[in-house]
Amino acid sequence: MHPKLDAIVIVPMYPHTLSGRPIVVDGNSELKIVVSRDLQLYPQVSCDGQNHFTCAPGDTITVNKKPQKLRLIHPLDHNYYEVCRTKLGWGSRLGGGGD
Repeated sequence: MHPKLDAIVIVPMYPHTLSGRPIVVDGNSELKIVVSRDLQLYPQVSCDGQNHFTCAPGDTITVNKKPQKLRLIHPLDHNYYEVCRTKLGWGSRLGGGGD
């Protein structure tokens, strides 16, 4: 996702099916996740791999963006698309055949 997009990406961790894919929503969205009251487990929530907390049946988790923007510092020659090419293998040949 391009860094200038005003969006939120919801990424399932450890999905159990191939249909468990990331979802992109408008950056001004407010997401509410309700833990089923019928649930016998107390699910763990992890935010950006940093903050962890335990929920109880019936809890509601609200997700929205902060009003303050995050400013990132990059080298002058930073190129978003070059980073994508390198990390995601864009433009590389499949099969690795001979030259």
